[in-house]
Amino acid sequence: MKKIILIVSGITIVVLVFIIFVYNNRNKQFLSGTEEQKINTEQINSNANIIEGGVNEEIVLTTIIFKINSVEEKQILSTRYGTPRVAEENTKFIVIDMSITNTTNSEFTFFPDDGLRLIDNRERQFTTYADIIMSVDNYLNVRKLSPSIKETGVLVYKIPKDAESYSLIVGKAGTNEIYKVILK
Repeated sequence: MKKIILIVSGITIVVLVFIIFVYNNRNKQFLSGTEEQKINTEQINSNANIIEGGVNEEIVLTTIIFKINSVEEKQILSTRYGTPRVAEENTKFIVIDMSITNTTNSEFTFFPDDGLRLIDNRERQFTTYADIIMSVDNYLNVRKLSPSIKETGVLVYKIPKDAESYSLIVGKAGTNEIYKVILK
């Protein structure tokens, strides 16, 4: 009995160490696969070369190509089998359907918050809404992207209702280019 407890304890420790290692190296994995840079408001207002685009326009970055297929504002996120999520008072969900292709020679995991930001007309920046499991089908968060294979899915952001317009921004690695995809 003691042997079984020791074996189970050992396996549990190995699994926990592995999970901690993967979690701590999440950003490193993203940066080794996609080198697109995080953007802050100062960069947008500085001497950066801002390239504006819109829905259905292809954006070519250093390690990915993406296109926003459609954008919807919603108060409720729901799937056929999941639990609906209702936006809190004075908030709304922005659901972005997009296609993305890994242009590198190796697979990597796509973490959208490491490069893509939603920015509104008041220059407030937002990362993806985290509580979407079982509330949205086909989400792109933490999706493995194989080289040259297009993936399609959704990103969800929760923003204040008073946001009148918003864009998706991303910086192209190794350049001073910032791509701003106008969504509304």
